[in-house]
Amino acid sequence: MNRNLHTYTSLQSLSREAADYVIKFANEAIISRGVFRIALAGGSTPRGLYEVLSSNKYIDRTDWSSWMIYFSDERVVPLTDEWSNYAMAKEYLISRVALKKENIYVPPVHLSSPTQIADEYESQIRRSFTGETALTPRFDLILLGLGSDGHTASLFPNKPALNVVDRLVVESTPGILPPPVDRITFTLPFINAARRVMFLASGEDKTNAFQSAYYGRLIGEADQPVPACLVNPQDGSLDWFVTKELSGDK
Repeated sequence: MNRNLHTYTSLQSLSREAADYVIKFANEAIISRGVFRIALAGGSTPRGLYEVLSSNKYIDRTDWSSWMIYFSDERVVPLTDEWSNYAMAKEYLISRVALKKENIYVPPVHLSSPTQIADEYESQIRRSFTGETALTPRFDLILLGLGSDGHTASLFPNKPALNVVDRLVVESTPGILPPPVDRITFTLPFINAARRVMFLASGEDKTNAFQSAYYGRLIGEADQPVPACLVNPQDGSLDWFVTKELSGDK
């Protein structure tokens, strides 16, 4: 695994630099494979990236019709709800760029249970990877955020979803952070199969979580590092884009 740490003085500079990387990865994937498969993340830091990508300076730098959009996790709420990752991504990116509607894979949160939603979303993902022969499909890029408790996607400390190894997508019960709703999430093996993973994190409340995730340090009385520490692409690259207060730089 190739791991890199990028630190920035502000969320604005982080978002701009991350956008440059995403555009570069997208264009390389389109040249090599004809499409760019990306899984989006929720949260305020990824939102800054989406705003930059959809801005006038960036919108003409890639072929949006070749992008295939997925979600690394989602809350079991209506797609119009303020807590929906899809709703946020739609507002700040999807509705602003020339994506093909059929290339947007939205978790079917209308189904009756998180288990059904996870099963159907995994099936959708597998069907969309036409021509893939690997047991675990490979994303070109998976974007991830970081919670103050060290969770990423919806993989929370000490929750069953963290230990699933035979699925791409599973249901996830609420963690300690709001909102207290069920979710679905990519599993660790699925995330770690990606060609590239990018973490986007900012805010002093996430300092301990970052130190545990990046350096493997323990928090409080925990007997193991936080879930984000387990993201280690097997045959890919891992990039952390963080503001300086998380890394300890001043």
